[in-house]
Amino acid sequence: MESTPEIIRIVQRYLTFKKLNPGAIDGIAGKKTYAALDKLKDLPKSWKDERKLVGAIQLYAKEQGLDPGPIDGLWGQCTQLSLEEFYGKAKPTGNKNLTTFAISYPIALTWDTSKKVTKITAHVKVKDSVLRVLNKVHDYFSKCFNYYVMRGSAE
Repeated sequence: MESTPEIIRIVQRYLTFKKLNPGAIDGIAGKKTYAALDKLKDLPKSWKDERKLVGAIQLYAKEQGLDPGPIDGLWGQCTQLSLEEFYGKAKPTGNKNLTTFAISYPIALTWDTSKKVTKITAHVKVKDSVLRVLNKVHDYFSKCFNYYVMRGSAE
């Protein structure tokens, strides 16, 4: 499997969580990312960089209680299935990792501002964060505009 920016970002988040300083979480595997991978004790130093990225994904999956198969740095069926189990497989319906929930105020769609939504769908792992952010945005912007009639105005 080719290391996509999404896969690299997962590895960079994992390395950041382990306090190994992979640099920016930008989906670009640079010198700092590879230096941080070299600090993972469970990965052989002799592996090529691409294999270390996969090995880090496997370590992360294992630490999350999933079964990525052996930590061998090779992207196989077990590694793919454990990643899908953790993040969910992208499909329109029936994804156990997605949840639809109500939000506290209607939001206009950017592409059609005449339509308002009161429910959104997100991954279960980010639901609470999404609600927290939306509530803070609402609290901030609902207080920043006050309409006052100007003195002497007809309105």
